[in-house]
Amino acid sequence: LWVLDVDVLRGFDTRSGAPLATVDLAPAGALFLNDFDFAPDGGIYASDMRLRTGPDGKTAPAGPGRIYHVGPDRRVSVALESPALVFPDGIGWDARGRRVIIAPFQGHAIQAWKPGTTRPDSVAGGKGRFDGVEVEPGTHSDHELERLDRLDARRRPAGAPAGAALHDAGGREHGCTARPRGHRFDGGREVRAMEL
Repeated sequence: LWVLDVDVLRGFDTRSGAPLATVDLAPAGALFLNDFDFAPDGGIYASDMRLRTGPDGKTAPAGPGRIYHVGPDRRVSVALESPALVFPDGIGWDARGRRVIIAPFQGHAIQAWKPGTTRPDSVAGGKGRFDGVEVEPGTHSDHELERLDRLDARRRPAGAPAGAALHDAGGREHGCTARPRGHRFDGGREVRAMEL
């Protein structure tokens, strides 16, 4: 089990809970890690919103957003740093598109970044304040993402706890957030962007 902390990635044994690995991203400049997904090379991509907490407890931007790559050998590198990454929050690897899908907390567009390029592209509009993304097998094109604004949001049932999970029509869980709003996409794969 991998868990992302503010500037550290930690691995645990799922049976005993014993720590198995610690990958410190602080030496690479990590400030406010938020989400991760597995890369096709067996490594991990992690998003960094690049927020620094001041002595007064308030957070402030400390540079452009980043995506780190942690290799299978646990070596850390900055895979992408771009002013176009405005508080990158949720990320997910899109195996079919061979790209990273990014749900930024600021801005109003879901983004896609192909490793090796220098900036993400906007692929779908939305209301913004995205708080996660999950990419599932089977998407056919960005057309499915472009429909973000026209889709119905799922709402947390009355009386459900604040951390209620989102489920698809088949009953599979797809993450949770404080006030879940998931967006369903047509075509065999879903990308869910949760908004606060």
